[in-house]
Amino acid sequence: MPTYSTSLLIPAVPAKVCAYVADLTRHGEWAGDAGLSVKALTPGPVRVGQRFESTVMVQGQAIRAEIEITDYTPPTHFAFRATDLTGQYEHRFTCEARGDQTYLTRTITAQLSLQQTVLFWIVFPFRKLPNTKKALERLKECLQEK
Repeated sequence: MPTYSTSLLIPAVPAKVCAYVADLTRHGEWAGDAGLSVKALTPGPVRVGQRFESTVMVQGQAIRAEIEITDYTPPTHFAFRATDLTGQYEHRFTCEARGDQTYLTRTITAQLSLQQTVLFWIVFPFRKLPNTKKALERLKECLQEK
C-alpha cells in the first residue's frame, strides 16, 4: 500500500485552508493535473459520505473518478477516497496552526493491485510526487489571492 506525504506552510488560518481544501468542486483551481473538474453528485454542505465525480485528461485520455468524503473535522482534518481505473487513493489533509499560518500536510495512500503498484513506483518520482508538490504550491497561491 504505497503512501507518501507533502507539506507546506500557508499564510492563512487553518479554518480558511481546511474549508478551501474541503470544497472539492474547487480542486481544479489548484490541482497538479491541469483540466481537473469535479462535480457534486450529492448536494448540500460538505459532509462525510458526500459523493462527487471528477474528470481529468491525462495524455489525451479522460480519467473519471468516483469520490467520497471520508473525514471532515474542521478546521484540522479533511479526507476523501477517489477510485479510478488506476486504483483507489485516500487523500488526507491535516491543517496544523502555526501562529496565524497553517502547516498543511497532504498524505496519499494508494490501494492497488500488484500490477498497479509496480506502475505506481515507476511513475512516482516523475509524475505523482511532483504533481502533489505542485498542487500544494498552487493551493498556497490561491489562498494568498483570497
